[in-house]
Amino acid sequence: MPGHRSAMVIPLPTASILDTGLAVQDVLLPVVAEGVILRRPRLTHLAERLHVDDRALRRVRRLRDRYGDSPVLLRLPGRTVALVTAPEDVRRLLDETPEPFSAATAEKVGALRHFQPHAVLVTDPPLRTLRRELNEHALDTHQPCIGTAVRCSVSFARSSTP
Repeated sequence: MPGHRSAMVIPLPTASILDTGLAVQDVLLPVVAEGVILRRPRLTHLAERLHVDDRALRRVRRLRDRYGDSPVLLRLPGRTVALVTAPEDVRRLLDETPEPFSAATAEKVGALRHFQPHAVLVTDPPLRTLRRELNEHALDTHQPCIGTAVRCSVSFARSSTP
């Protein structure tokens, strides 16, 4: 989102190995078990009965208390992820995507590969900027309503009139 970037990128704190393990156990594993994109109803029901969301929330609050007012980096085998610890962290992650935060995770690329392999969401720079501009132009993002929707509405209105 142009105009929202801060001039200086502030480094994020990195969780200890113990805190990373506890965050994986209490926050990440339950989300993966329930299904990140497609929910698994039985596991979701079990998670509700076990109150795993409450446990995850307590863990995230502890991380925020320990590491401060920002997302916390979790170093995992093969990747590092930024764990959001407060609603205002979301703005920072969005503002700093795709650099240094990449939206093109292996999971997202895998999920979109079948029906939208060249999506902006799974594209890293420099192609991401070009694809985003193309999408914004096609979707008329500068307009309150996409131009093709207006034309379709007029056409539908004409065809429904006797």
